[in-house]
Amino acid sequence: MWEKIVSYGGVGLLSTTLHYVMFLSTMSFLGALYASAAGALAGAFLSYSINAHHTFPKMRGRRLSKMRFFLVALLSNSVNAMCMSSGLSVFPLYPISIQVLTTVLVFFTGFFLNFFWSYTYE
Repeated sequence: MWEKIVSYGGVGLLSTTLHYVMFLSTMSFLGALYASAAGALAGAFLSYSINAHHTFPKMRGRRLSKMRFFLVALLSNSVNAMCMSSGLSVFPLYPISIQVLTTVLVFFTGFFLNFFWSYTYE
């Protein structure tokens, strides 16, 4: 399992980089919450593409994995939005710190849901 976590983490680093680039580059005109949501969505598409071919290689039953992955991504993006919204209401001057803490929570939640459900082939 550790190899999968490391691989998922590497993919997460790439998709999180895309998320943060979009977040930081659009925050000034979209606002922190919408910029974060847009970045998270873009990161989810990148994450699925790489994880489907590298971290969780093709096995029988793949047709359900895409739907399951994007349900997990929808849940993750919802958790991301709720954490950002709650954090910004309490600490409006620290959007980047709030996003970092949110990213850690979403990473572990997403990994375990994807590992035990999205890419389960039986």
